[in-house]
Amino acid sequence: MKNAAVAKVFQDIADLLELKEENAFKIRAYQKAARTIENLPVEVEQLMAQGKLREVPGIGEAIEKKITELVTTGRLGYYEGLRAEFPEGISLLMDIPGIGPKTALRLSKELDISTIDELEKAASNGKVAALYRLGDKTAANILRRIQAMRRKDQRVPLGQALPMVEEIVAALDSRPGVHDLVPAGSLRRFKETIGDIDIMGTASAPERVLQAFAELPQVEEVLVQGTTKASVIVGDGLQVDLRMVEEDCFGSLLQYFTGSKDHNIALRERAVRSGLKISEYGITTLKTEKTEKFASEEGYYGRLGLDFIPPELREGQDEIKRAEQRTLPRLI
Repeated sequence: MKNAAVAKVFQDIADLLELKEENAFKIRAYQKAARTIENLPVEVEQLMAQGKLREVPGIGEAIEKKITELVTTGRLGYYEGLRAEFPEGISLLMDIPGIGPKTALRLSKELDISTIDELEKAASNGKVAALYRLGDKTAANILRRIQAMRRKDQRVPLGQALPMVEEIVAALDSRPGVHDLVPAGSLRRFKETIGDIDIMGTASAPERVLQAFAELPQVEEVLVQGTTKASVIVGDGLQVDLRMVEEDCFGSLLQYFTGSKDHNIALRERAVRSGLKISEYGITTLKTEKTEKFASEEGYYGRLGLDFIPPELREGQDEIKRAEQRTLPRLI
């Protein structure tokens, strides 16, 4: 289970505890655990296998046990018990950016809403706006966020997305302290159509870059803005995510988020055959459990015994065989 999925469970727990008006310290503990897990430079599964979860700030004995149960079994009894105390679908409503726990509970109880479709209908026909202290603005924001979520499954032509990305990169790249700023995903592979846009970067003051990104004139709505990532909606309804990462693992993260899925699976299979494990954070030697980080993609591919593979060729076909070095690969 990936860190993002584990972090979401702990954030959901914090939100549900808030609805129960539990102890504030308990709520903050789960919130802190969620933020910590989401921003870890390695997967929690790896830390768990190494017995190092308790070394992470904010993860005590209780949180460690819950992480272990969740990662090992794929479920968490405590979380499922909490969810059972509230109306069906409340967690789904809280997944919509801008809808907090209390608003989600009101929508569920007062309008009997348990699905995104039901919420969209209620926001369109005035029922959401009619609720006390919500109003037309809140209803309009909910509609925009639902539409943005639906657009995540839609794709736009490369020629429509590329100029917008080039404008954003140019505006941010000129800021002091920005070291790298590169589009990733299907746009970097120059696919004919593009879904969500990912941009990866490094900077001496990443939070300032994320703030500048959120304030760009192209931005119509800010969905999420944290310390390492921001998501916005720009013209034509495109969602753009900016991730600011550490310089020493920029190469492996850029490779991972560039894809494609089939290419990364083929890389993973090649690594396993050689006693290695790859992730977005680097390459781990299974025998020693030592993880190497890579500031460049060239170093990442080289560690796997491969010449650098250009992004536009990473489609999981025969590009890996063509990239194999003539000299003996340094795989162990």
